[in-house]
Amino acid sequence: MKNLLLLILAVISFSLFGQNKLKSSILEEFNGSNWYTTGGADFEYDSNNNLISITYYLWNGSFYQVSSILTFSYNANNKITEQIVKVWDNTADVLENVAKYESNYNASGELIEFITFEEINSAWKEFNKQEISYQNSKISNIDYSFKDANQWNNNRKLVLQYTGNKITQAKMLTLNGTSFWEDNYRHILTYDSNDKIRENKIEYYTNSVWTDFINISYELDANYNRITEYVGDTTSEHYKTTHDYDMSEQMANYAHPFINNQPDSYLFQDFAHVNKVLSSTTYNYDTLTGSYEEDTRVTHNYNEHLVLSVDNIQQIQKVSLYPNPANDFIQVKGITKPENVSVYTVLGVKVFDSVIKENEKLDIQGLNKGMYLLKFEDGKALKFLKK
Repeated sequence: MKNLLLLILAVISFSLFGQNKLKSSILEEFNGSNWYTTGGADFEYDSNNNLISITYYLWNGSFYQVSSILTFSYNANNKITEQIVKVWDNTADVLENVAKYESNYNASGELIEFITFEEINSAWKEFNKQEISYQNSKISNIDYSFKDANQWNNNRKLVLQYTGNKITQAKMLTLNGTSFWEDNYRHILTYDSNDKIRENKIEYYTNSVWTDFINISYELDANYNRITEYVGDTTSEHYKTTHDYDMSEQMANYAHPFINNQPDSYLFQDFAHVNKVLSSTTYNYDTLTGSYEEDTRVTHNYNEHLVLSVDNIQQIQKVSLYPNPANDFIQVKGITKPENVSVYTVLGVKVFDSVIKENEKLDIQGLNKGMYLLKFEDGKALKFLKK
């Protein structure tokens, strides 16, 4: 379960109109000697080959259980206008709304606003938004705001710098007080001779000095396919992902799920797959042996779905948490043994891991206000609100 979100996080913003479709993906983990299935996803498209839903599953050893569903709506220009995230609720045994994202465009079809909603007391409430500004059809800055007491408060902004049409730097500024903007972190992009992004270096501004934090670099083949992605700190890569392709086929001829219209999720990388991608394997870096060890693998299927229908959702063990909403601590009821859990934001970002027993308090004092998911290794997912 811990790596199922790799399927969610492996999306970037590009559109296509193909006749064939990528229908499903299987997620596996490596236990040191063998690969074993942990989950997967099914993809559905409309008549224009727009992605309209992703259904994520956990494999329980016998069958796939629904974990969550993402649905997409489009305007007449085939641009995403709404995304809704639903997560399986173990208490009510239904899929429950967790988050909604709305996209608004200008007359030129450029994305100008991306709003995040959370469901609270069966109603959608605005939570935060991104406002995108343009100069000469290029994104110049993105303003980030959060909703507080029915007022939008702008507390961050991303400012982009270009050389020609290439982004060379994107600096995140945070508001200190009411009027002073200060440096927080920045992306520095470098390109190869074909104007393809080869490195994204992220630096944080600490004590008036820019400090290297993490490097993301890409290896491309002659067709500009991404064959390897390295992610690590300044001394050694801590993981890499490799991709395998069918070089006789073009990805542009297939409807696929590699889309997302959040601008800050695709500004710093090129589309990864020119040819038909078959699988992606992630390796963790072992500092003791100085080598990469196999960790997870995603295999794509262009012929069939994993599950014929999501209507027959399997019964999941009754587990609940309380209090909810909560300020400082939450407790879990209904487990019979210590459980490994992870806390995620509704955007799929892991915040921390922990081990919890029934009625034992889990400290959430360090979390920002908002909605979170408490996920168990066997696929259970409970949402809670941090006040």
